[in-house]
Order: sequence, then structure tokens, then C-alpha cells
Amino acid sequence: MINRKALNEIDIRHTMSHGDFPDGIRSSSRFVGIILTQSWCPDWTWMNGWIERQRKNNQPEDIDIDLYEFEYNKVPYFDEFMEFKERTFRNSLIPYVRYYVDGQFAGESNQVSAEQMYERFRNFAGKSKVPESVHQKSDRK
Repeated sequence: MINRKALNEIDIRHTMSHGDFPDGIRSSSRFVGIILTQSWCPDWTWMNGWIERQRKNNQPEDIDIDLYEFEYNKVPYFDEFMEFKERTFRNSLIPYVRYYVDGQFAGESNQVSAEQMYERFRNFAGKSKVPESVHQKSDRK
């Protein structure tokens, strides 16, 4: 299921001063996506549509994703943020998506379909560390 959330100025200012999003955002769910875009972008309009349809239909069923969004052309610090994004994340395209699994940066992309986003999270999860508690349970006889 997708949980849509907006990033606020405090979150963005923290990101610009620390180089990454706050821990509370990156760790708000096992799977976190952060979309940085501009409201006029046709690819964002398309993505926004499928995100909302998926959210309304409680999709995907097998994973929960906190999806944070920031349309930075709507803020007075637009130029400052865009320069930060392009310099720090080395990506000038929009929409720009950052993926986090278990609070750790797992990858990035630009415009994606629902299936592509879900597949990325599933693949990233397969590469992430298995919690120690899982090993302990499987080792017991």
C-alpha cells in the first residue's frame, strides 16, 4: 500500500544542510520513496495519476511504501533547492526518485511506472541485510 506524504520546508532545509533526508523520513517505513519534481512536468502528471490510483486501490498488496513528494517549483527557495539537488544528487531530470530500504539509500531513478517502482523496492529488499532475529529463529531446533 502507498502512503502519500508531503515534505515540508523544515525537511527540505535539513536535507540541504545535511546532504540527505532526515532519519525520521528515511526510516518511516521499511520502503520509502522520495519524489522531487516540478508541478508542470508531464512525466510527473503521469506518475501522480498512477500513484493516486494505486493508493485508492490499496496497491501494492505485498509491500507498504511511504512516498514523500516535493514539488519544488512552488517554493520561494526554488533556485536554492534545485541547485542543491543537481549538485548533491547529480540529477537534473524530473521527476527524480530516491529509494530507501530500512532507512538506507538503495537507489535512484527518474520517471517510473508503478510496476517499475515496486520491482525496484522488491529487488532492493532482496539485497538488504536480513535482520538478526530472522537468523536466530531459523537456527533454533
